[in-house]
Amino acid sequence: MRKWKFGKYFDEEPSVEISEKGGYRYMHLGSKTVQSAMKISNPTDLVLDYTKAMMGFLLFKKKSEKVLMIGLGGGSLPKYFYYSIPNSHITVVEKSKQVVIAARQYFHVPPNDYRFSVVIKEGTAWLKDNADYFDVIMVDGYDQFSQVEALASPDFYLSTQKSLTERGVLVINCWTREAQLDKNLKNIKKSFARTIVVPATKKGNVAILAFKSSAFITAWGDLKKRAEFLDEKYGLDFKLMVSDLKEVNDYDTNGLIF
Repeated sequence: MRKWKFGKYFDEEPSVEISEKGGYRYMHLGSKTVQSAMKISNPTDLVLDYTKAMMGFLLFKKKSEKVLMIGLGGGSLPKYFYYSIPNSHITVVEKSKQVVIAARQYFHVPPNDYRFSVVIKEGTAWLKDNADYFDVIMVDGYDQFSQVEALASPDFYLSTQKSLTERGVLVINCWTREAQLDKNLKNIKKSFARTIVVPATKKGNVAILAFKSSAFITAWGDLKKRAEFLDEKYGLDFKLMVSDLKEVNDYDTNGLIF
């Protein structure tokens, strides 16, 4: 395995460490935990299962023109949006300058342009300072130890709800092994009309989808058709996601997700 450190400790931030093995490159933030992964021969592929689960929002929402992402890491999801969903405009908020430098140097994160912008700032502060509305807000906020507490509070979820369009969706990567899922769902439900959990194929992560409006109730049959269409277009195992939804979400006797 090839491995090296990028940067040092600045203002109590962990060092960014990069490793390579078997044709893949990984980002670590001061620990052995993999924060991001990239296939070196195809840098825009989604490698980690949880990133595919986060794209599960496409089963319920077709419009994703204006996207906010809090947490950059190696930039897997921002890159995927930029190259695979060409009508999207993406703003990424990342508090660590070292992460941004490493992501662009080692993970092919594109430079800022009219569709793509990386802002170096703490996520909750950025939301307070920017009155804007997004179709999708994606949150992947972890340090070297656990989920960043400020990005999982009731106040933060309320801020994201206020920053969404009327039919917008909040998408959160959540570890299940840290007994945080129930607490997150409880806090999210205080501000959002509907929540759906999308399990990652590899156990340990789920994507929480939180919808500002309840007007998205969907029949299972329609979800399956949508999944077939999305698999042809993106190839991210959407049909498997639909099967897994039944295992972890409530649904009524008419076969509607709610």
